[in-house]
Amino acid sequence: MPHPRISVILPWCEARGEELLHLEKWVKGQTLPRDEFQVVIAYPDDEPESKAIIEEHLAPGDKVLPGKYPTAIDLWQVALMAADAEWIFVSELHCIPAKTTLQDVLTAAEDNGLDAFSVDTGHINKTDVAWMEEQIFHHLTPELRAEGQWNLLRLRGFAIRRDWVHRLGGLKPKYDLYSELILSLELAKAGAKVGLDDRAKVYHVNQETMPLHRDDLKRFIDGEMKYRADLPESSWIEYLDIPPELTDLWQSRPSTARRLLKWLTSPEGDRAFDQYISRRTPTLVGSAIFGFFPRILRQTAEWLYWETRFAIAFGRTDYRFQLYREQCRSYVELCRAKAFHGCLRSGISENEIEDQTAISPTGFLERKDTHKDTIRWLGFYGSEKYEGNPFRWGTPFCGWILALGNGDWTVTIDTGGIIDPTTQKTIAAMWNGKAVDTTWIDHRKIQVSGLGVTGEKAKWGELLIRATPLSGKPSEEPRDLALPVFSLHFEKQ
Repeated sequence: MPHPRISVILPWCEARGEELLHLEKWVKGQTLPRDEFQVVIAYPDDEPESKAIIEEHLAPGDKVLPGKYPTAIDLWQVALMAADAEWIFVSELHCIPAKTTLQDVLTAAEDNGLDAFSVDTGHINKTDVAWMEEQIFHHLTPELRAEGQWNLLRLRGFAIRRDWVHRLGGLKPKYDLYSELILSLELAKAGAKVGLDDRAKVYHVNQETMPLHRDDLKRFIDGEMKYRADLPESSWIEYLDIPPELTDLWQSRPSTARRLLKWLTSPEGDRAFDQYISRRTPTLVGSAIFGFFPRILRQTAEWLYWETRFAIAFGRTDYRFQLYREQCRSYVELCRAKAFHGCLRSGISENEIEDQTAISPTGFLERKDTHKDTIRWLGFYGSEKYEGNPFRWGTPFCGWILALGNGDWTVTIDTGGIIDPTTQKTIAAMWNGKAVDTTWIDHRKIQVSGLGVTGEKAKWGELLIRATPLSGKPSEEPRDLALPVFSLHFEKQ
């Protein structure tokens, strides 16, 4: 075979009982001459019967890569790194190409000026869950075409230049199904041109059932939690929002819940705050009580609660519903239940708040043994901009976990002048469970004083803020907004 113009990546998994039919569509059904494209297939070596089927349909220059692959993403990754052509087309074995798919991909690649692009998707649905997934896919399509969108690549069908694959290291199997999103993120950060091109098309054969979807959702969420934990927030916060499930997750820590409950009986009489906290009281009380249980019992109770909630949402998804809105509502509810369960399972550990020894010149902890940030934001949404300056909105309960050296510290919070000090009279602060003083020093800055640390070692501490929920926010704003933070300035007294 002469040097191929394009390589096709087909991991031998999830073919859904039609391996041979789909493989023939790729190797025999294309208008692009066979000697102009290479097929690369990775497959688990514990399936010896697959080898004969695969090799029978391949041509000289194609590659078969048997091996022990822990996840399906390992199959994609190995094949991706072994491809020889300048352009690589990535797909799934349960996807069927049109006759002109590969020719159309090359035509698009020649004139669209992109380094990577997803192709159009048709749908062959064999279950009601598959049909529901298609409706949600179509619902999200306009968002994918919005200006500035970066999360565009889908394993069901995208093309990418080989040099970008090797520059970024391909997919990241450690993060399982979340690797698909990570590749798009890394391309965006590196300045690659990524987009959509509808001239080429594949057909996604979907036999999804709720148990299969449940497993895929778990794998995606577990990968997301690992990724967010492994890398410093500064490396992804510009691209990844912080969903409400993660924003409120920190309140599940028993010690934090007990501290927050102290504010329930405060005499300020802040109606907006009371309405906010009333929705969270059961969760806080439950977390505070479970904190006295041994860890294994607490984790078991959390697991039972969220598994039960998922089961209830699962039961409400009646495939016989004729109303699309009702189907999608139940579908989204069960996704959220499982997502929150995944967040709890991978959430902040009590053991992470421990004495540490290394102190940077500014007084913050430098954790040289990990990639964790030196300050952890609690109850804050993702970064956004106001008049060109980045900031983050905090919820009515928010704060930070940080490490300070020995002595008394003062922190100044710059709110950017977004909120009116006269409407934020009830801002209060707590340092490791004890009330500390807060003062507005001008129209945009709040000073919190009395952060005392004793001992020779740097110590992790928890600074909590209570603020009045923002009034007059747009009706389409679903978030609980209270405290905008542009910067923090720490000063040792």
